[in-house]
Amino acid sequence: MAARLSGRTVEEAVGQSIYDLFPQLRNDEVIGFFRQIAETGRPGVSECRFDLHGREHAFEVRAVPTRAGVSVYIRDITARREAEVALRRSEERCRMVVESQTELICRRLPDGTITFANDAYCRYLGIPCGDLIGRRYALTVPPDDQARIQESLASLTPDHPVSTVEHRVIMPDGRVRWQQWTNTASFDDEGSAAEYQSVGRDITDARMAGEALLLANRKLNLLSDVTRHDILNRLNVLSGYLDLFRERVSDPEMLEYCRKEEEALRDIRHYMAFTAEYRDVGVAAPAWQDVRRIVREAAAGLDPGLVAVEVRTGDLEVYADPLIVRVFENLIDNSLRHGERVTRIRIYPEESGRGISLVYEDDGIGIPHEAKENLFERGFGRQTGFGLFLSREILGITDLSIRETGEPGKGVRFEIDVPPGFYRFTDRGQAR
Repeated sequence: MAARLSGRTVEEAVGQSIYDLFPQLRNDEVIGFFRQIAETGRPGVSECRFDLHGREHAFEVRAVPTRAGVSVYIRDITARREAEVALRRSEERCRMVVESQTELICRRLPDGTITFANDAYCRYLGIPCGDLIGRRYALTVPPDDQARIQESLASLTPDHPVSTVEHRVIMPDGRVRWQQWTNTASFDDEGSAAEYQSVGRDITDARMAGEALLLANRKLNLLSDVTRHDILNRLNVLSGYLDLFRERVSDPEMLEYCRKEEEALRDIRHYMAFTAEYRDVGVAAPAWQDVRRIVREAAAGLDPGLVAVEVRTGDLEVYADPLIVRVFENLIDNSLRHGERVTRIRIYPEESGRGISLVYEDDGIGIPHEAKENLFERGFGRQTGFGLFLSREILGITDLSIRETGEPGKGVRFEIDVPPGFYRFTDRGQAR
């Protein structure tokens, strides 16, 4: 190795001084190192750098005292040192990224000991990072929220190591704040949690804005309810006067006017019914909905008779407005009313690279091609014309969409497209 590094043959290297082979070693530091080995009689290790073949190299120099003097072993460690430098630079870049984040980032052991905290987390707590690392410190969490946090952490497994939880904390100054944390667990060889990395943010302002918006919606709904009630009362009065008028006239032209006025009254009542249904859309916060449960709940409010309703969704859940049950009520009701020869309704999922499609289909007469273009428009249909329009609006709250892809004469086929992150199979753990 020494011969090769020095650029000589073995024959040329044998018998030569180490300084003849490597003149770069003739410096005070290396000479002093060799002298120390010879004087103490103990082996030692040093490191030096010098140019070799036009490039600076790093060498590990091991010296062992012998009767004849000192035996020297030289190993080129340039690649290792370059890898270490690259690793340090990479770590520095990662640290810069982490430290520049506005999110709160920390790592904890299962016993709560903090092993890392970024500047944002330390500033949020008002505690220097040096005083946090190595300590078991956590903000006070109200008892009602503690169980939710423990349940979230307990759900983490090697196959599903990530979970998100929202909870309150009591700050050192007594203020109550809301936080959202995404926890990622790392596991040891035995499958036990070894450490948790947590990325969090303060969502107090967003929660307050959401609550204010919810309160405003409730007040608007109350105003809408009162107004709708008063309008319906006046419509009843108007309908009564029309009945009296009809009894007192026999002129066909006047009776035709009465018929048109009664038709207008029916339309107004339909519109009022629509406002009663639409007012609830988006009022309640979206949540994970068990598809099997909501379909059964939707069917329970109808009379399917001999029509079989098959739900093959397993433990599928979708993130949607609670009124999604109305979507399935409308679809089932339409099948029963207009399918004519429906004997079976099926609901099942189809996964793809774009997410999942929740398929609803029956074996009725289907929908003509010319009717599909306006199928989800407000006012289109045989009844009030609001059912499918409302269904689309309810689904759209959480970015779900609906389309009809069935063949006329072979039954309807509605596909509710659910994007990734808005559905999950509970026995598989996380949202997909």
